[in-house]
Formats: sequence, structure tokens, C-alpha cells
Amino acid sequence: MFEYLNTDLRILNNERLRSTKKLTAYKNQIERWLSIYFPEYKRVFKDFESESSLIVLENACLPADVVAMGVEGINSLWRAENLGLSGLRRPHVLLRLQRPA
Repeated sequence: MFEYLNTDLRILNNERLRSTKKLTAYKNQIERWLSIYFPEYKRVFKDFESESSLIVLENACLPADVVAMGVEGINSLWRAENLGLSGLRRPHVLLRLQRPA
């Protein structure tokens, strides 16, 4: 009986390790894409996995989309998701960083 448990545990542990490696690779790939296509993003959002950051990325994944959406558009997205983020500082900074480019 214990032989089967050990085998199952070993299989599950190997699968967990494989999944962790894949997840890390995906996160690194997203970080790379952000640094290539949207380098200003990391100056506004320290962690791309934060809820507010993911909402912006889902709706405006390119800098031109962020500019088209505007400050009020980004803020309305956050309010629609009930994040409680009513401040306009981050959207203003994100747009200000996009203007010169």
C-alpha cells in the first residue's frame, strides 16, 4: 500500500516542479514582452501581476491603447472592478510617460 503512495507522491511532486517551471517561464516571457513593447509600464506598476495592472493589460495591452483610453477610461475600468482605486495618479503617470514616445 505504501509503495503506491510513495509513487503517487513522487509523480505529484514532479508534476508540481514542472508546473512551477512553466509558470516561471510564462511570467518571464510576459516581463520580457513588457520591457520590449511597453517599457514605461514597469515604472508605473512595480508588479505586473497586481489586480489593477492586469485589468489595464487586459483592456489596453499596447501603449497606443492606453493613450486612446485616457485617464478616465483607466479609472472607470478600476471602478467597474470595484478595486477601490479612485486615484488618478497612476493613469496620469502612465499617460505622461507615453506622450514623448
